[in-house]
Amino acid sequence: MNELKLRVELNKGRVGIPLEKLGRVVKETLQFLIAVDEDIGIDDDPKSWLALNFGNNSVNFDCQRIGELEPAVFDRGNRVIHSIMANDYSDPEIDLLVRPATRLQYAQIASPLDADEKVLFGLYGNQDEEPEDWFELTKETAMRVIEDTPQVVAYYGEIQGIVHAFYKESASPKLVIRELSTRTLVDCFFTPDMYKAAVETLLEPNAVIFVEGEVSEDRAKGQVASIQVADFRPAPDFDEDWIDSFVGSYPEYTGNLTTDGNILNKSDKLQELNLRVCQPEETELLPPAYRQGDILQYNG
Repeated sequence: MNELKLRVELNKGRVGIPLEKLGRVVKETLQFLIAVDEDIGIDDDPKSWLALNFGNNSVNFDCQRIGELEPAVFDRGNRVIHSIMANDYSDPEIDLLVRPATRLQYAQIASPLDADEKVLFGLYGNQDEEPEDWFELTKETAMRVIEDTPQVVAYYGEIQGIVHAFYKESASPKLVIRELSTRTLVDCFFTPDMYKAAVETLLEPNAVIFVEGEVSEDRAKGQVASIQVADFRPAPDFDEDWIDSFVGSYPEYTGNLTTDGNILNKSDKLQELNLRVCQPEETELLPPAYRQGDILQYNG
């Protein structure tokens, strides 16, 4: 069956493990498995993972995800786990899927361990009765994972936000921008010749501005940390009349069909997207001017 499954062995060859330490290892392991679920695009419910098949020697058991996955998703999940536990960056497709935070969470499993302790993880293949591959996690291997995980990536980009603070007397003058989509604070460092442009961003108290330049992103958090600014510019005001001017600007789009007819002609495809065609009287949120025919409603 296509079910993600790991064998976990703690303190192999020893007698038992302190309950407090076992609880911390299990907690960090679950957080890692939830992160893997997120990376491969499946439900990240903690209750999806079961512990079963407990051994009667050292502490060992299986972690198995409830429910059979599509073959492609199962394969992707095993490749992601293998890549992380082997500290392997050779698969470009998997590298795009795996967040640095997931690799760091794997290393975090070793945080409760003593220097001479280890956790063994066995990765099962499809239909395997025994793990296909084994991986050893110790304090030392966890440190290698942390060191090899890119913490910051640089690229040219842009953010949109509101000025939160202005530091003009610091060694590197900067604006601190409250980024609109994440609400995080971003340090935007500018050169002395940009001082006037920086001041002008403060003229309107709630003005939204664009800031572009060399971005430094914290990959572990997935957030922009700072920008070496190349340009500030205000975001244009929203012009509802300009938006409305597009209504009816492309009458040939539906060919010989009316708008109603064009929508009804695509009703089968819309149903595949969990949408249905509903009558205008059902659409209380739209003003009458827009009730020219049937519109779409989401059946979520």
